[in-house]
Amino acid sequence: MVIFVRKKMKIYHRMNQGIISFIMCKVKEPKWLKVYKNEESDFFEQTLTRDQLALMLVQMLDYDKLSVFMNKDKDITSLKDASSIQNKGAAALAIKLGLLTSSGGKFHPNAPVTKAQASVLLIRLANLQDKLDTPLI
Repeated sequence: MVIFVRKKMKIYHRMNQGIISFIMCKVKEPKWLKVYKNEESDFFEQTLTRDQLALMLVQMLDYDKLSVFMNKDKDITSLKDASSIQNKGAAALAIKLGLLTSSGGKFHPNAPVTKAQASVLLIRLANLQDKLDTPLI
């Protein structure tokens, strides 16, 4: 049993490293950064909100068209703070995929993303990668 657990941990560790490598490669791609090229130089110093993160996740997963389709999803429109979510389709898709969650009937779109939340997100992406149509790595 100990050998199996060690092997499983190695595979899981490799998956996590793969996700981090993928994200770093995506960040370096001109296509991925072109969305932000005209922004002010301090753009990357600004706080990342949950709403922005949802949009970035959808773009990273190449689910842009699907997120537009999900703009009127009942899970998002029924949230108490639905009117303050700018990227409703992206938020709906991130919730459906289990990458982001709502709490207390709210999505909290303007809440800043902490390092701990980003770490949990990386693990969720690692767990999701074998279920996606397009592989992350």
